[in-house]
Amino acid sequence: MNIKGWALWGINQNVNDNYRLKKSYMLSNKLFIKIGFVQK
Repeated sequence: MNIKGWALWGINQNVNDNYRLKKSYMLSNKLFIKIGFVQK
């Protein structure tokens, strides 16, 4: 792979990781909200 290809691949991986982090963060937030409602 050339340098440009590597750079694009790296950016793509980074975007995917950020997306996954946001998704799991939102999922854990939803779980915490549900737990909070149960405790009240």
